[in-house]
Amino acid sequence: MKKHLNWLKRILDPDGPDIPAEENAGVLLRMAEAGDKLTAPHDLDFHHLFARAEDAVAFLESVRAQGYSKADHDFCQEENAWLTAVHVRMVPVLDEISAIELSLDAIAARFDGRADGWGCMEIVERASPAE
Repeated sequence: MKKHLNWLKRILDPDGPDIPAEENAGVLLRMAEAGDKLTAPHDLDFHHLFARAEDAVAFLESVRAQGYSKADHDFCQEENAWLTAVHVRMVPVLDEISAIELSLDAIAARFDGRADGWGCMEIVERASPAE
């Protein structure tokens, strides 16, 4: 898989290290293959699950203290848990996404939370209609 990601690495971070064969790299690869404009800022949502509302709120207070000002929570029936979302506007760069995940996961663990992945809306350049 690493071989196939080299072209994506050249687009995202031409001077950086090779993209490791990991889950986040695979997500970025699928986004690029779908036509997503990865050089544009995206609104990424980093999700975590908590059994207790109090823990979800404590997590949100902690991440806001770390500078993540946009974050919220709601009860998720499907997971029977409280789902938090930390919203970060950024160009989706592998190393930065992974660093944010690690940071937020460590904070969530302090409040008995667990990661539930990240996601964002697709940004695709569309050709202008012919006039």
